[in-house]
Amino acid sequence: MPKNKNNQISFEEKERLGLYRPISRRDFINGMLVGAVSLMLPGCSFPTSDTEKMPELVSQTGKLYSGGNTDESRFACHRVRDGQHLSRGAEDTGEIYDLVIVGAGLGGLTAAYFYNQERPDEKILLLDNHSDFGGDAQRNELTVKGQNIIVTQGGDYQWNIEGDYRAVKKLWDDLGINLSKTSKLRFPPEAERDNMFFDGNWIIDFWETGYRSDSSPWPKQTQNDYDAFFDYMGSFKWTPWSKVKKDLAELDKISFKEWIEEVNGWDPQLSHLIDMWVRADYGAGVDTLSAACGLWNYSGGSYDRYKWPGGLSGFARHLVNALVPEALNEQDVITGKIDYSGLDRQDNEINIRLKSTVVEVKHVGPADDSNYVLIEYIHGDKLYQLKAKSVIMAGGGYMTKHIVSGLPQEQKNAYDKFHYSPYMVANVWINNSRALDELNFGYSGGIWNPRIANYLTIADGITGAGHDPNRDPERPNCITMWCPPLPNPEFEGEFEEQSKRARTDLNTTSFEDFEILIRQELLDVFGEVGFDPAEDIEGIAINRWGHAEIICYPGFAFVSGSSDEPVPGVPIYDARQRFGRIAFAHTDLNGFADNQGTTMVSRRAVDDLLD
Repeated sequence: MPKNKNNQISFEEKERLGLYRPISRRDFINGMLVGAVSLMLPGCSFPTSDTEKMPELVSQTGKLYSGGNTDESRFACHRVRDGQHLSRGAEDTGEIYDLVIVGAGLGGLTAAYFYNQERPDEKILLLDNHSDFGGDAQRNELTVKGQNIIVTQGGDYQWNIEGDYRAVKKLWDDLGINLSKTSKLRFPPEAERDNMFFDGNWIIDFWETGYRSDSSPWPKQTQNDYDAFFDYMGSFKWTPWSKVKKDLAELDKISFKEWIEEVNGWDPQLSHLIDMWVRADYGAGVDTLSAACGLWNYSGGSYDRYKWPGGLSGFARHLVNALVPEALNEQDVITGKIDYSGLDRQDNEINIRLKSTVVEVKHVGPADDSNYVLIEYIHGDKLYQLKAKSVIMAGGGYMTKHIVSGLPQEQKNAYDKFHYSPYMVANVWINNSRALDELNFGYSGGIWNPRIANYLTIADGITGAGHDPNRDPERPNCITMWCPPLPNPEFEGEFEEQSKRARTDLNTTSFEDFEILIRQELLDVFGEVGFDPAEDIEGIAINRWGHAEIICYPGFAFVSGSSDEPVPGVPIYDARQRFGRIAFAHTDLNGFADNQGTTMVSRRAVDDLLD
């Protein structure tokens, strides 16, 4: 992932960067906290090995974080993945649920909501290995200067919901979420301005006007190709559908890069530019993304965007508030303190059981003639089992294929074609906004040749405070650094090798090495306007997601001409087929990460069980 892992820099340089200043430092692996200390002494850093553990910690907002990368999470998952049988003799809880959902991310929570709407009297249990719900739509938060600043760990914002997604719009309406243009969730026009850092300088409002400004690095031909690209995307017609499906099926035979450079003859520098965009969104580059997926996601013109503090953790909280109202007890959905003890109580109709790693899901008897499904999971240091009349698998496909026993061979083969990109998101809280205001930065900006992050977003960049000319430059803020795997020319187009190497880097790079790169990057891009990494940074949280994004490579989702209507032979179709009393609703069955698609996948899985 990072360009220069194992930074060999002097003590003096580390001191200049502020590495030894005591701040809040947190290291999350797949949403689980593995370290949280203030580094007081030279050479101290977070434990990153599986054997080192930290005590339980409470954040300034009172939220409990589970210390250590515990056996019930990562160890258990890796043992199941590697085909190792966990010790038998599970303790039977005696529980029988109408529905058990494995995974309490957005897919699992949405599936629970849909099922509850159809069967309100039935009991539902969600099991999740994290210490919080939401999957990659969890949040980081830190109080700086008395202000609690909430930011996302992964899932960031929501596009406006079009007419084709009526079920999605109804869900949001039912939850009382207003996505109208007057909603305070909507990005203001100023926040839509994107900047670009190139060769030591910021080009402001790059996407709209900066690319043709005197400071633009692009030659005339590249500028013209950029215009041609967005003209094509903005004017693409999605009717008649029969023709569109044929076009998508053809485009699914090549990569986005091939379509840009070979089909259209556009400048490779345009590929680099679009690659930054694609990586920030999907964790993989234009050399691996299907051209059909690129067209599906980037055509049709501009869309309104909406965001809560903490990103899509706000959506997860709305769902939990609807499913288990006791968890928030009529507090504000976004800022309220979750009563985690209220999520899993005997008298609840719907329970969310966290820190519970499912290791096996198995029909009792033949799948076609079974009345129950047996679920085994680890909670604490014990193995438990319970029964369900039905199950929805809503975790990642990379674990589903190992957990569900007896999957048909065709389904196993389909899951073997699922490949994932890792991703890191770093949140850096700062005690002033002077440098950002000096640039009039707004919300976001890309970095053309980064050390680690190819995209930055600013916590208050979508609020009135972020655009008020009279705002206080001393106000605290948070910079979110989006760190997908960076391009690797040696393995262009080889998504399996790229992901493998990037995942190894992600898991073996120490917190200290990441912190050095983070501080250097921020000094690179904001140092000229006064940013001082030694004095301005108050906290750093890094979020390591080993299997963050499904790679929508050519042939994965669009052979049929639509990821919404896949056919036999397409991996996302073969993998999602109901198996006895088990249905499948994990996000990657959409073919790419997309919250609207996740909702549709969850709706389909519920319908599979109710048919």
